Amino acid sequence: IGVSAAVLVVTGWIWGMVRHRLVRRREAERLRQQIARDLHDDIGSNLGGIVLLSEIGSEHSPDEESRSDFAAIRRAAEDASLAMRDIVWLIQRERVGLNDFVTRMRQSLRVILNQPDVSLEVEPAEFRDRPLGLLFRRHVFLAFKEVLNNVRKHAQTRRATVKVEIEPDRLRFTVRDEGVGFDPEASAASGHGIANLKRRASRVSGRLRIDSAPGKGTEVTFEAPFSN
Repeated sequence: IGVSAAVLVVTGWIWGMVRHRLVRRREAERLRQQIARDLHDDIGSNLGGIVLLSEIGSEHSPDEESRSDFAAIRRAAEDASLAMRDIVWLIQRERVGLNDFVTRMRQSLRVILNQPDVSLEVEPAEFRDRPLGLLFRRHVFLAFKEVLNNVRKHAQTRRATVKVEIEPDRLRFTVRDEGVGFDPEASAASGHGIANLKRRASRVSGRLRIDSAPGKGTEVTFEAPFSN
């Protein structure tokens, strides 16, 4: 009887721990979904209002300088709105596979560079879908967007080649532009966010390589293992 009672006590304790963890996980999931909805509804609505007001201001401004200022406000609000939607996508979707991830990369390339002749080359073209963890999705996807934004803001060209290589254990993306280039050794003052890219690579046990020189264009390669 004593052994049976001990087994029941241990079993009950284990079940209590499991149930407690399940409850906490459900609560965390509800909180994550609520944050995503709040971001989408409240902040998204405010940004949309800023875009609308800046359009009206630009149309009715009497001078070129004011119209230029309103246009800059509109672009900033649109960029913030796109960034917010990506963050909502990252935190709202608990399960995202490699197929969905690559599709999102294609969409971001089209929106950020806005060049119909720049496409995302994927090698191999046919690949096995697999689930991706939030840490991987967050840092690889945001690093990809940051590199594209660097091309848009600093390269003085939006023409680029963008390639994603999928290996059995890792993903690698390479962005090559034929722009003005820069000196990576002077990255602290370059505004290219290299320290941030290095930090993201470190967080996912990945690697970052930047090849650039003034007048020679820039090539950025970022790779990360699927499991870390």
